[in-house]
Amino acid sequence: MTCIVAIADEDGVYFGCDSLGTDGHSVTVMSDPKIFQNGEFLIGYAGSYRLGQLLQYSLACPAKREDQTPKQFLCTDFIDSIRFTFDIGHFYNQKYDDEGAGFDGEFLVGYKGEIFLVQGDFSVLHAAEDFTSAGSGSEAANAVLYATKKLKLTPLDRLERALETTAHQIGSVEPPFHFLTMEEDSKPKKKAKKRAKK
Repeated sequence: MTCIVAIADEDGVYFGCDSLGTDGHSVTVMSDPKIFQNGEFLIGYAGSYRLGQLLQYSLACPAKREDQTPKQFLCTDFIDSIRFTFDIGHFYNQKYDDEGAGFDGEFLVGYKGEIFLVQGDFSVLHAAEDFTSAGSGSEAANAVLYATKKLKLTPLDRLERALETTAHQIGSVEPPFHFLTMEEDSKPKKKAKKRAKK
């Protein structure tokens, strides 16, 4: 389930998401957006709703040191804070026991004007393009985000096109869609959710 889409430009970071929850058999449109801001971070998650709840309501991170790059900070202090949060919340997945504790899912992080993907083994990947996505609809969404890169569209318009196309093609992605922008002053701005035509 899920499609989280993100774009970064000189003005800030833009996230979008769908609203479907599924166990692989039944589906439910959920009211809680899968994207949110926690302090300096814009976060969008794919996987368990408990993953998102812990990241939104329990995660607390120290400030980045001046000698750290954003990626250095995320790979160290940020991930250490997430591991602690998941430990307290008993969220680790048993499938990672042989390799060390991990979690089921993945999430995007918008931080300091850049986009990062955190995988289930706590790897932190930096998007080389100005966009990326996560979840079951990520391949279709990335194709649309790439195809619209040179068009005269706003970041939010590109995100909306990606979600609409993905919902049309992927059964585990459904509207309504939610959008959130974090500008350089770190104050989030929401865009009214829209329902795509199917």
